[in-house]
Amino acid sequence: MKKHLLALVAFGLALAPIAQAKIVYENASSPLGKTITPGVEFGDQIILDTGFYPTAKINSFIFEYLGVGFSGDETARIRFYKNDGPLGRPGSLIFDSQAFEIPEAPTGASVDLGDLGLVVVPSTFTWTITYTGIDTAAGESAGLNLYSPPTVGRGFTDYWERQGNDWSLKSFAGADSSFAAIIDGVPVIPEPSTIALGIAGLAVLGFASRRK
Repeated sequence: MKKHLLALVAFGLALAPIAQAKIVYENASSPLGKTITPGVEFGDQIILDTGFYPTAKINSFIFEYLGVGFSGDETARIRFYKNDGPLGRPGSLIFDSQAFEIPEAPTGASVDLGDLGLVVVPSTFTWTITYTGIDTAAGESAGLNLYSPPTVGRGFTDYWERQGNDWSLKSFAGADSSFAAIIDGVPVIPEPSTIALGIAGLAVLGFASRRK
């Protein structure tokens, strides 16, 4: 029995994969030539390419925005949420970039948030943006460019918009409401010891059942 258990544990350790950093979401290849410009917090629920693993550690996050008529005091703020709210709405806050300055970008510009310190996110979550300093009366506007379909991971045809404490699903007429973004990360894989213990436990149960 001991020899069988050792063999199973060794087999489990051999099967345990090694996590490699890779692009787990990319939607930056097929621009639709349309931009969403609401004046509230809004964002995109996405599904990462993490294989069979339910979580990932994000290394970097890049998004594309469009800004017109800026006067110099405009900022953006990125947040990540779990979709654990009522009926799958954005709920628990995972990450908050805080406000950062953004320059005018009449034809669009990419922003790399840099090293995020391996933020742990579920394989599906919502990222949002909030703009400040946008004076619509003076002709200023800011939004997110639409791209579809994603080349890595998956998206949805609608997006989340927040009014006060309420979230609701919105859609952009005539276009898939997926925003340009590239995410680099590492799928979170169980420790080899966890896999080995699980296999050993199953072996013990199987042995006990057979003996009985």
